[in-house]
Amino acid sequence: MVDIILFPELAVHPEHAFLLRRLSDKVRANIFTGLTFLHSHKVGGIVNQGLWLIRTESPSHGRAFQYVWQGKLHPMKDEVKMGVKGHRPHVTLVELPIGAKP
Repeated sequence: MVDIILFPELAVHPEHAFLLRRLSDKVRANIFTGLTFLHSHKVGGIVNQGLWLIRTESPSHGRAFQYVWQGKLHPMKDEVKMGVKGHRPHVTLVELPIGAKP
């Protein structure tokens, strides 16, 4: 059983994030992936962020997904040169029970 799949920074374009649901369904795992750079109107520039795809299952409600976007507060020097701005409006802590099925 796989509990979590991790993809590196810049691994997935946001328009393709829906494909991660299929992967999660196939292996019954939670996923964290780095997304390609995005333009943020809120920040007024390009940001680097990741996406948590948290899978939950219950007999009464079936399977559901919760999406959590995680920003990167401190861009690397090369990212700053490219115009990437730090942005982390909140911090999300994800606790996965040891040995529990999603």
